[in-house]
Amino acid sequence: MTQVDTMTAGKYFTYVAELMKLHPPHITDEPLIARMRRIGIEPSRSFDIAKADDVVKGALERALPDALKSMRAKIPTLARVVNGWRMNGPLKVEVSVHAHRIRVQWRWSVSAPTCQRTRSTR
Repeated sequence: MTQVDTMTAGKYFTYVAELMKLHPPHITDEPLIARMRRIGIEPSRSFDIAKADDVVKGALERALPDALKSMRAKIPTLARVVNGWRMNGPLKVEVSVHAHRIRVQWRWSVSAPTCQRTRSTR
């Protein structure tokens, strides 16, 4: 997560656009992609925040720290505890769980696997 924590909004959203060129979004992400298109971020194109409207630029600069804060706040409730193990249920592909999928992927990238022991059985 250090990599994202240290990125500027311009670098982050440029990186997102480049990743979407290599790894096209799932069809169920279309509502989110449609919103991103409105501000100039598209799966098949590079993105340069310097060319964005000042309002868009300001919003993107606020969005990155706000999103990270939101994801960190949700981590404690991300998965239920069963017999001392923190368990993630099956990940659905529905649009309604998009934020959950992002948090799970983010959680996976910053620490141990999401199925982790939360207490000792001794």
